[in-house]
Amino acid sequence: MSDKNKTKEFMSYGNAFYFEEPKLNKRKSISGLIMLILFSLINPLLIIGLVIYLFYIIYKMKVYKYKENIEALNAISLYKKESYKESLIHINNALKERPDSSKFNIIKALNHFKLGEYEKYIFYIDKIPYKILKNDLDLQLKLGESYEKTKDYENARNIYNKLHKMFPKSSYLKEKTTNLSR
Repeated sequence: MSDKNKTKEFMSYGNAFYFEEPKLNKRKSISGLIMLILFSLINPLLIIGLVIYLFYIIYKMKVYKYKENIEALNAISLYKKESYKESLIHINNALKERPDSSKFNIIKALNHFKLGEYEKYIFYIDKIPYKILKNDLDLQLKLGESYEKTKDYENARNIYNKLHKMFPKSSYLKEKTTNLSR
């Protein structure tokens, strides 16, 4: 089975959480603020809600402008453009600010995988909590491939066996498990 077709059986229906770019929807915030102002003219008690919403908007604007969010945004867009080395520079800057971020570690690991640095992919994926990793088939498939490329066939077999139990009809996983069992 070709590398391009191997994951067709596992295609997801949306983007993974780590590829979501931080957004600040100004139109939505402003229209919500205008609606609250109009409603507070009708009912003066809603002025309290207006003040709370105003603080929320200010907080959201500050969070959006944090250095690590800007660096992550740049890293994600460069990854999507297949500029993996440049993406690594930006994600490293983001990781300096928040070294325990699962999202940032996943993006860094994916960049290393695309660059063929499989040991580094394994290292950074090992930092990801299992509850996140178990729900992402793409990361697990890449982890199995990385173990295979680094000749750690035992771990690769374990990953593929686990995935094959979840997807017993997968011809790709069946092929992988039989090849590694030899």
